[in-house]
Amino acid sequence: MSRKRSQILDTDRTFSVQNPIKESFKGNILRMTNNSISMYKSQLYTLIFTNVGERVMLPEFGTNIQALLFEPMTNNIYNDLKLEIRNAADRWIPGINIDDVRFKEDLTELEYNRVTLTIEFSLKVDPNVKDQIEIEKSI
Repeated sequence: MSRKRSQILDTDRTFSVQNPIKESFKGNILRMTNNSISMYKSQLYTLIFTNVGERVMLPEFGTNIQALLFEPMTNNIYNDLKLEIRNAADRWIPGINIDDVRFKEDLTELEYNRVTLTIEFSLKVDPNVKDQIEIEKSI
């Protein structure tokens, strides 16, 4: 198990461009992910902010969160959003488990078709390695 943990937290490798995109501190043009956790966080941001049908050659990639925010706001909207996130992550990011999706419960969020959420996830290779991202999504 310790070998896997060292591979997960290894910072000597580069995986991909970090999302949200930021300028690098090292003089490179873009900041890169340098361990598994940052790679999965970046993939989760990309998945959440990509609408289904938006990606060329991969039209099923993404989530329908944008479309759900246009639906009438009912008590089930939060459950629908959780299900959408879990299903998309299970399909497109198979290396993680979505442990929890929490929403900022605020009436102004719904009035302006905006949702602020926190997604907690763990790695399938080592469920003790956990992290979270916070996202604000609006139309």
